Amino acid sequence: MSELIKYTCPCCGANLSPCAQEKTVKCLFCGSTFSTSAITDRYEQLSAEKLARSTAKYKADLITYTQLRCNASVIADEVTALSQQPSEMPFWSLLIMPLYALAAIFLFVMILISADNMAVMTFSSVIFIAAVIVLTAMSIKKKNLKLKAEENSKQLRIKLDMLTKARGELEEFEKNFDIQAIPERYRNSETLDYITDVFKTKQASKLGDAFKLYDKHSHYKRMEELQSRQVELQQRQLEIMDELAAYDFDDTYDDDDFTLHETLKAFNKQGNDL
Repeated sequence: MSELIKYTCPCCGANLSPCAQEKTVKCLFCGSTFSTSAITDRYEQLSAEKLARSTAKYKADLITYTQLRCNASVIADEVTALSQQPSEMPFWSLLIMPLYALAAIFLFVMILISADNMAVMTFSSVIFIAAVIVLTAMSIKKKNLKLKAEENSKQLRIKLDMLTKARGELEEFEKNFDIQAIPERYRNSETLDYITDVFKTKQASKLGDAFKLYDKHSHYKRMEELQSRQVELQQRQLEIMDELAAYDFDDTYDDDDFTLHETLKAFNKQGNDL
């Protein structure tokens, strides 16, 4: 965020070099003469106006930059979560078809062995039906897992494309945005609004001066908060003193004594923290 604005001649636009020790400055190009103070005042006014625009733009760019980073970070977290989902089928899914074949062979063998024994045939049929039901349930589970894995893979590809696009937008934006132009401690909306108003009202024409004004403002604001808290503590102290004055002390330690004791401890702790 450049603060450099050249001293220029109001008549022809040529560069001027005013000297603080001289009351006037002469344009070497057109020969016009001007008051040194008028030229420097004009420089400070132009500098303040430029910095007001630059600071307002920096705030808007900072909001956009923060949103782009947040968006990229959210998508990256989604990609990480999707990539951690299991994509391979479990081992038991490979056994479904062999188990189907084994169940069929079992039933066939039992039919041959116990063709004349109805009880054994019935028992074998029940075992076969139960095996078929279990294997069918496993097949359905396998199918659902496969569909889920395919959907997860599809979503992962989509999110990877989104992440690539988001990071590309962020990198492109970073090329034209110098976040270091404003120190980190001043990179918040409230502070940037205050600094912009400082430039708009011509209270400063340099960033360093604007930062000093904000630091002073922040210090005074902090002092006002401390004074306000001190007044609240004093009022609370008066309330506790009134409670002590009206309290009926006796030789027993009951709930009222405990409550008063805890109140005094909390009040002393609050005073020490302040």
